[in-house]
Amino acid sequence: MGVLTEHRYASATALQDGLYQWSLATLQRALAGHDCVSVLLSGGRTPLPYYARLAQAPLPWSRLQLALVDERWLAADTELSNEHAIRTALSANPQAQQQLIAMKTADSSAAAGVESCNANYAGLPWPPALTVLGMGADGHTASLFPGATGLEHALAATTYCAAIAALASSVTGPCTERMTLTLWALLQSQHIALLFTGDEKWRIYQAAQVREDPLLPVSLLLQRAAVLDVFWCP
Repeated sequence: MGVLTEHRYASATALQDGLYQWSLATLQRALAGHDCVSVLLSGGRTPLPYYARLAQAPLPWSRLQLALVDERWLAADTELSNEHAIRTALSANPQAQQQLIAMKTADSSAAAGVESCNANYAGLPWPPALTVLGMGADGHTASLFPGATGLEHALAATTYCAAIAALASSVTGPCTERMTLTLWALLQSQHIALLFTGDEKWRIYQAAQVREDPLLPVSLLLQRAAVLDVFWCP
């Protein structure tokens, strides 16, 4: 385990404010040393208010390249699409929306789209300056779901993207076909923000710190990341 910093807050409002201030400073430092940097964004409800606030930050948006951490294999105008949710959150800043690269391709399946997706991500400024991740109640992060078809490859590959067929559950819902960044790609990030809320997820997080466990994919991130910041509130 590398350098892990916990940011614990009493409320969701305080968490959102802390994450915003931390990430703004992180991006400003990264931009001071590079012409263009990448920011990788996860879906889910929890980070959306943060994205909306970040979209209004005084940043040189033409020098920020945004991309997705993972995506359901759905059309981008579908409400369950991560791209749709993130673009909506960024709606106050048309330039930020333009800087977002889609993960969903025109291919008929995620497996068929891996080559195109890897080519798209190879064009990003690398390594990413900042990656925002969540964690599910099943211990997944990105779309690295326990028991998923393709998980073993996604944990071992040294490519950017991998296709995943998750086991249907209350966490995945009906959208089990996914594209995700591999563990290797996630670990390239210069800064990782792991964002989650609630006592149940805090217990899962604590269990994942003990050892690497494929049944808790987030544990591999926690054990191997060089630098990771955890943002949590009850």
